[in-house]
Amino acid sequence: MNRRDALRNLGLLTGALISPPGMLAKGNGPNGKFNIGACTKIYDPSNGRKDRWYINDHTFIRSEDGQWHLFGITHREPANAQDEKFLAHAIAPNLCGPWKKKTFVLPADEKFDETVVWAPFVLRHDGLY
Repeated sequence: MNRRDALRNLGLLTGALISPPGMLAKGNGPNGKFNIGACTKIYDPSNGRKDRWYINDHTFIRSEDGQWHLFGITHREPANAQDEKFLAHAIAPNLCGPWKKKTFVLPADEKFDETVVWAPFVLRHDGLY
């Protein structure tokens, strides 16, 4: 069974956003809307490379040891969504860093007819991510 089938069997490839009651936060601004502050770059996939790289879609998790993990689609610039073949992985003690780049993860697997990677997410089940 490939990853896509496994996720579909868990009900996670339905295209729906499901949130338990009370799970979504209320905004901190007027009338319950969210206030958006200044944008700050906290991770640059280009660090340590001669060329520019980007992150397209990402997710963060905090592991039991308190480390933050970033997973995101990454590719050399210019952007090319049809050639995004693997996910970046980086870890940090807090969301503002400092971030340590790790080895790419979950490459598209041609033997399962995967041609690109899509917006990552992480779930934990039975002590495994």
